[in-house]
Order: sequence, then structure tokens, then C-alpha cells
Amino acid sequence: MNYKKIVAVTAIAFFALSCKSTPKDKGAPGAPAGTKIIKEYWEDKSLKGTGPAVDKEKQGKWTLYHKTSGEKLGEGEYQSNKQQGIWTFYYKNGQKSTDGEFIEDQKTGEWKGYHETGELMWKANYVIKEKTESGFTMKIGGIEGIKTSFFKSGKVWKEEEYHDAVKNGRSQEYFEDGKPKEIAWYKNNQKDGQATEWYPSGKKKMEGTNTADEKTGKWRFYHDNGQMAADTSFIKNKPEGVWRFFSREGKLMKDGAYKGGKETGLWNFYEGSGRKIMELALLGGMVSGGGNRLYENGALIGEGDLLGIPKAVFDVIRDGKAAGTMEATDPPADDAKNKTSFRWSGKWLSLKKNGKWTEYFPGTRTAKIEGTYMMDKLNGPFKEYYQNGKLKAEGEYMTGKKNGEWKFYLPNGTLDTGNSGRYMLDKKSKF
Repeated sequence: MNYKKIVAVTAIAFFALSCKSTPKDKGAPGAPAGTKIIKEYWEDKSLKGTGPAVDKEKQGKWTLYHKTSGEKLGEGEYQSNKQQGIWTFYYKNGQKSTDGEFIEDQKTGEWKGYHETGELMWKANYVIKEKTESGFTMKIGGIEGIKTSFFKSGKVWKEEEYHDAVKNGRSQEYFEDGKPKEIAWYKNNQKDGQATEWYPSGKKKMEGTNTADEKTGKWRFYHDNGQMAADTSFIKNKPEGVWRFFSREGKLMKDGAYKGGKETGLWNFYEGSGRKIMELALLGGMVSGGGNRLYENGALIGEGDLLGIPKAVFDVIRDGKAAGTMEATDPPADDAKNKTSFRWSGKWLSLKKNGKWTEYFPGTRTAKIEGTYMMDKLNGPFKEYYQNGKLKAEGEYMTGKKNGEWKFYLPNGTLDTGNSGRYMLDKKSKF
């Protein structure tokens, strides 16, 4: 929050406490002449606060109340309408929520916050500084130094560095057992600089750099067993550049490029052996359009239109025994509670051919089949070739079965009259 906003909030709070007051004729015992006990009300007409005032200025001890419900909210002293000295604030259950000192409406010195059950929740040191903006000089009480937060157990939860009431510098968060959860650098209340996060086990979860609260540059993410999950890069919090994804066993599963936060070009998918098995044109994680390629033993075997979401096959191990398989786009985390773990089988599910498709003789660019598919079934014009490039068969399919006029050729190029002819639902007509 900048200082203009702080001043605005302070002014609003001052105005709210100053309005809707109802004076009482009875003065406070022992109070200066002209002192009256007054009451202030929330907009729903519930009591907001009560205490002495002199010439409409709050003077002396006041008690504040929660809106509508009426439980005590706070108590402390005013001098000339400004909070002064030690103030204590409360939850609705009566437990203390915060306490500390004011000087002329500004917090100063050590302030403490408490859990609703009474344990210390945080402590911080406030310093009053003069600030000048737009020609106005004001005094602002803001956190300076380290703000420390605590679990109910009393263990340290967070240590956050502040300068001029703004989070600047190193911030560290812990798990309750004392292990680090996150270390990040801040500038003007935003993450700016190196950041690292850990799993409860102590294994690293992610690391990279932020600029103005946005991931930028190189980032690495890790599985909870310590193996790298993804080697990535960002620009303004959007994926940009080459990304590589790995299984929990450390095997490369897929890689490709992002541009403007979207997958761009062909993405490579690998078998457990490390050989490429697919090149897919992705959009939003799904296969989009043509130009997709399939490989077998590292050799190109086909390209064309595919449909679906690439999913890997994982072996499920429960209580030390094989318990089937599951399919997922990313490696699932182990479930220690249910004694279940997941291991990549090294395989990907086959995608459905949908549209034009060319199948090659393995290791060559010589077409073996040229056809059109609909949901993995041949549907439409079809040609098949010998490895020397000569035509072997041509005709049409309908939902995976030969239908219509077909021609078959011998390796020397002559017509195979025995097999050629008219087909209906994969059977040759006798007429």
C-alpha cells in the first residue's frame, strides 16, 4: 500500500470514528470541565464506541465495539481525537487480537497479534517517519525490520523483511517442524528476485526468478522424490521458449516450445528408452490439425491428422504390489497415505487418426499407405504402395471396410484381376 492510500485509509477511519455521535449530559467523574460521555454508532445503528469528549474531541479512555454483534472490539485512550498510548483489540470471542502503542494515531514500537485461541501469532516493530507527497508532510507509522509470524505451537511460521512499511528484502516461510517452505525476495510488496519452494519432506519443489510478482526467465519444477519434473522458462508469468518434462524416474517424457503462453509447433514425445515416439502439433494440451508424426524404434512410420489428448500410461503399485495401470497427461504424485505409488511404463496411449494420413515404410520417406481416416477407421480414398514406389492397391473405404471399385496391382505393375473388382462391406462382389 503506498502512502497516499495509507493517508486515505487513516482519514476514513478518523472520519468514521468521528461521525454519528450522540452526546450525553453526564460528564466523566474527575474529568476536565466540559467533558461529556458520548456514544457513536455504526450505520446499522449498533453501538460503535463510547467514551469522554471535550468540545467534540475525544479525550480519555474509549471502548469500541464490533458492528451489529456488540462484542468489545478495542479499548485505549484518545488525546485530541487521536489514538494515544497503549491500545488493545479483541476478537468477537473475547480473546485479544492485537495490542501495541499509538502516538497521534500512528502505530509505534512493538505490536503483537494473537490467534483466536490466545497464542502469539505475529510481532513487528513500527516506526513513525515523516513523508512528503504532493507538498503535504505527514507522519506515518509503518513496519520496519523483520515481522515474525508464529504457528499456534509457538514455532516460527514466517520471517518477512519490511522497509518503510513495505515488504522489501528476504522473506522466508517454514513448515511447523522448522524445515523451509519458501524463500523469496520482495520489492514493494511484490516477489522480485530469486524464489525457492520445498516439499514438507525437505525436497526442493521449484526454483526460479520473479519480476514484479511474475515468473520470468528460467524455472525448474521438481517431483516430490527430488527428480526434476520440468525445465522451463517464462516471460511475464507466461510459458515462453523450450520446455522439457520428466517422469518421476528422471526420464524425458516430452519437450517443445511455447510462444505467448501457448504450445507452438511440433512437440516431441518419447518412449521410456529415450527414443522419440510422436511429434504432435499441440494447442491447449490437445492435438490440433495435421503434420503430426509417429515413430517406431526411432524411425518415422507415418504423418497426418490425429485427434485427442496425449496421455502416458503409469503402472500403479499399491502396498508393494502391482495394481493395474492408469492414464494421465502428467505423472501423478505418490500417495503415501494409501501406500500407492505410480511409475511411468515408458508408453503413451495411441491417438486416433482423423483426416488424411500417410504411412511410410520404416526408416524411409517412401509412402506405404495414403488414406483418410474418421475416428481411427479408414473412410474415403485409399492407396497402397510397394516399397519400390509402385502402386499396390487403390479404392475407397467406408467405416473401415472396402466399398466400391477397387484395383489391385502385381509388383511388376500389371493389374491383379483376381482381386480387383467391386467391393461391398469388405466383400468382393461376384457380379
